[in-house]
Amino acid sequence: SARARITSTRPPRSTSTPPARPASITTRRAKARTSRQPGRFSAGLKARAARLSPARLTLKARSGPDLALREASASGVFAGTRGSVSAQTAAGGIAAHVEIVQDDVATLLRQIGLDTRGPARLGGARIVADLTTQEGGRTRAKASAQAPGARLTYEGGFLLPALLEGRPQALGTIGLDAENVAPLLTAAGVLAPGGSARGGADVEAQLATGAEGLVFDGVRGWAFGTRVTGSGRVLASGRGRIEGRLALERLALPEVAALALGFFGDVPAKTAWSDRAFAPGLSPDAPDASVEIDAARLDTGLVGETGPARVKLSLGSGLVRLEGLAAPLGGGRLSADMAWRRDGREAGFSGKFAVEGVGFDAASAKGGVDATLEAAGSGRNVAALVAALGGEGRATISDLTLKRAGPGALAAAIKGVETQAISLELGSLERALAARLDMGERRADAAEVALTLATGVVRTGPATVETAAESVSARASLDLRAMAAEWREAVVARNLPTHWTGSAPAFEAIWRGPVGGPLVREVEAGALLNGLAARSLALELERVEALEADIAERAMFARRQKAWEFLRRRDREIAEFEAEQARKAEEARRLEEMSRAEEARRTAALRAE
Repeated sequence: SARARITSTRPPRSTSTPPARPASITTRRAKARTSRQPGRFSAGLKARAARLSPARLTLKARSGPDLALREASASGVFAGTRGSVSAQTAAGGIAAHVEIVQDDVATLLRQIGLDTRGPARLGGARIVADLTTQEGGRTRAKASAQAPGARLTYEGGFLLPALLEGRPQALGTIGLDAENVAPLLTAAGVLAPGGSARGGADVEAQLATGAEGLVFDGVRGWAFGTRVTGSGRVLASGRGRIEGRLALERLALPEVAALALGFFGDVPAKTAWSDRAFAPGLSPDAPDASVEIDAARLDTGLVGETGPARVKLSLGSGLVRLEGLAAPLGGGRLSADMAWRRDGREAGFSGKFAVEGVGFDAASAKGGVDATLEAAGSGRNVAALVAALGGEGRATISDLTLKRAGPGALAAAIKGVETQAISLELGSLERALAARLDMGERRADAAEVALTLATGVVRTGPATVETAAESVSARASLDLRAMAAEWREAVVARNLPTHWTGSAPAFEAIWRGPVGGPLVREVEAGALLNGLAARSLALELERVEALEADIAERAMFARRQKAWEFLRRRDREIAEFEAEQARKAEEARRLEEMSRAEEARRTAALRAE
C-alpha cells in the first residue's frame, strides 16, 4: 500500500506563445508508452520491497519554463535506512549527491541485495556518492562506504543502461581500507558470528561487470598481513561463488585451517594444541570459492616456512580444502591434499602427503627420504582432533648416517666391566657407552620402512645397520599431540659372550626434543646392566668354585704328599731297622766267629802245651 501527495507550483501563465516541447522529452515519453515491461531495476526493487518496508519518501523537483528538469531531491526512510538524493543540471548533464545511513550494516547489505544472514548490532554503515552524467550517457561516480572498521571507496564511470541491463563494461577502481575487516565479513555472512577473527586490508582493484557477475582485475595491496596481487570474479548465481587467482607473499596453513576450525584469538593453550571448543569460522551461508594461489612463502606450522608454493583453495558449506599443494622442502618437494570439515561442534581433517628427495640433518642422523602418508581424524577441539589422527604410509630412507653412533661400544662395555675398568653401576656404564658412541658414526644402505599414525603419533618401522659383532636398529616417532620428536637406536650383540644368560646384550641411545628444537641424547642400559651383573655373578661363582676346587685339590695333594712322606719315612725306618738288624747280626756273627776263633786258638794252644 502507498499514499502519495503531490503539490506543484508554477509561475503565472505567460500571454506569449508557449515554447516548443523539446524533442528529447517527446522521444522519452514515446519510449515509455511503447515499453511497459519491467526492467532489471524494477525487478530488483520488487524483490527488495519487503526489506525496504515500511518506507517514507519525499520528492522535490523544479523545472524551467521549458519543462526541463532543473533540480530534484529525494529523502526518506526505508525500514530504518535513511537516504537522501539531490541532483541538478550542470554543463549539459546532471550532478547528483547521494547519502545513505543505516544503524545496522547487515540490514543495509540485505537491502542492497546481498542475501546475508549476518547478525545484527555489528555497527552502523554510511554510503556517500557523487555522480555526474556526461554526454553519450556515461556517468562518472565517486563513492565511499563506511562500515565498522572498514572503508570502501569507488571511483570510475559507467553506462547506466548497460549497468541496468547487465551488459559487461569496465566500471573503475574500487578499494578497501580496513583496520579489521572481520566485522564486515561477518555482516556479509562470510564469517560466522561470535568468532575472534581479526585482520586488516588495504587493497584496490579494477572493477568491471561480466556476463555472470563482477570482475576484479589488477588486485594489489595488503590483506591479513601479507602482500597480495591477482584477479578474481564474483558470480551471482545460486548461493554465490568466488573464483580467482592470487599471488601472496605468505600463505599460512594454520590460518587456512582456522577458516573451518575457527579463530581463537590470543588465547593461551594449556598444551601444544588448544583444548578449547572450536570457535566460529566460516559461515554456513558463505559463498563457495575456488582460488588458485601462488605464495612466495608457505608457513606449514609444523616444519617452519618454505616456498615458493602453489595450491588451489576451495571453500564450500562447512568445508575448506587445499588441493594440489606443491612446495620445496629440504632440498626436495612436498605435495599434499588437505581438507577440513566442520559440522556444528565437530570438525574433521583428512589429508594425503608426499615428500620426494627431502633431506634431513639432525643431531642424531642425516639422510634423504621419500615418503607418502594418509591421515584422518575428528574431534571437538584441536587437541582432541590431533589425538584422534590415524593413518598409514611408506617411506624410503637413503644415505642414512647415524651420528655419534660409533661401533664397538657394546663389546667395549662388556670387556670393561669384566676387567673392572668400568664399575658395575648404571651411571658409569651409560657414560662409558656414550663416550664410545661419540667416537664414530655408522652408514646404512637404502631401506624401506612402514609409517603408522595412531592416536596422533607417527612412527616409522626400523632401519637396520649390521656388522659382524652387533646390529643397530633405528626408528623415529613424531608425537603430534606434544609436538615432540624421538629417535631410537637399539644396539644388540650378534654373538653372546661366555656365561651370558637370557636375551642378547643390548642398549638404546634415545634422542628426544621438541619439533624444530635441539635433540638431547640419553643412553638407556638398564637391561644391559642386569645382564652384566648376572654375568659378573656367574663369573665370580665360577672363580669361587675354581678356587674351592683348587683348595680341595691342594689339600688332597698335601694329604697325599704327607702319606707319601709317611710311607717313605716308614720304608726308610724299616730299611734302617733291617740294616741295623743285619749289622747286629753280622756283628754277632763276626763276634761269634771271633769267639770261635779264639776258642780254637786256645784249644790249639792247650793242645800245644
